[in-house]
This record gives sequence, C-alpha cells and structure tokens, in this order.
Amino acid sequence: MAQEDLSPIRHALGLARERGFAEVVLEYDDVKFKAALQPAAKSASRPAPSSASDDAPSEPALAEVTATLVGYVQPARQPVQVGDQLEVGQIVASVTALGIATDVESAVSGEVVEVLFEANQPVMYGQSLLRVKP
Repeated sequence: MAQEDLSPIRHALGLARERGFAEVVLEYDDVKFKAALQPAAKSASRPAPSSASDDAPSEPALAEVTATLVGYVQPARQPVQVGDQLEVGQIVASVTALGIATDVESAVSGEVVEVLFEANQPVMYGQSLLRVKP
C-alpha cells in the first residue's frame, strides 16, 4: 500500500478521535483496516480539586506528552532522557503504524521527569510517553 493511499485511514482515525469512538473499521477496495481506540488519558496538567488549605505549598502539575496514534514507539534520533529540557515542537519519539513512522512532537516545554516507554513497545492513542515539569 502506497503512503498516499493512507489518507482515508488517517481521516477516519481523526474523526473517530474527535467524536470519541472506541473502534474504527474501514474497508475500501482491497484494504481492510480495524483499530481499537483508547480514550485520551486525563491530562495530569489539570490539578485535581483538593480539600487541603491554600496555605500549603503545592508542586507544579506535570504535563504529559502522549502518543498520537496506535502503533509501535521508537525513541527520537537523539533519545530524550530524564533531566533533558524539551521545547515545544521538539521530536521526542516516532510511532510506526502500517509501516509508516509518524513523529511525536512535544506540545509542552520543560524538564523531562519521567520517560514512560521503551523502544519497540506497542502504544495506544493518547498513552503517556513522557512526563514533563513545565
């Protein structure tokens, strides 16, 4: 299957994510595609309501960099490690699906505090790959 033939699949996955579907089944010509989508993980950057007093010092919430699609994850050419400083738009990994690698870019800047994936590990859409202290 040529790369330009994947636009219907990408479109179907995008619509499914936008509308919160759990599964996508697509059949056209001789291509059959099925994907189970996981709901996006709740972002850790939103603080949970707390009954603690406002006088207690609070640590800044961590942001997460998540997988943009279902597939197998690979580290970036320059692997990200704990303690590294990320910039918005920096490529932190790639996810391979249907033989095509798609870069995962950071949507946040800050210090990497946790790397949550290993090379060749299967990942789901929305799965956390990194935790970052903004």
